[in-house]
Amino acid sequence: MQRNQIFLEDRTNEENKKFLKELYGNNKLVSATEWFDILDDDSGGRQSDKNMTLDSFLERMKGKYIIRLDVGSPLPEKISYCANLFYDRPERFVWVECPLTKHNYDVVAELFKKVYGQDIESVKVPDYVKEYDKSLGPLPF
Repeated sequence: MQRNQIFLEDRTNEENKKFLKELYGNNKLVSATEWFDILDDDSGGRQSDKNMTLDSFLERMKGKYIIRLDVGSPLPEKISYCANLFYDRPERFVWVECPLTKHNYDVVAELFKKVYGQDIESVKVPDYVKEYDKSLGPLPF
């Protein structure tokens, strides 16, 4: 198992929507939290988006967006997923976070394989992540 920062925007829109559907609200993830927020251009700050729903967010996932799945990097104790609809105004985000445990890692790896047809371990780790992660040491499991 490895720490990684996986950028997913080069995957198909269909796959990315499916992965988010599978991840968000997944009852197999232990101690997971999910939320939506917005970046308000006027205030320059982030605010919770309590009116957003998963279905509405998925409908907005068209064109350009940024999606990243972080596994123990840069936050060593977390698995973190973020999709950013940066073309939307205000910018909208969806987040899913859970503790980095073997159980949660296995759940995410299984979903990744199911949706993208690729073993999460086969995703190349960028050099900057390798360098940063030397200071973190191996995964705790």
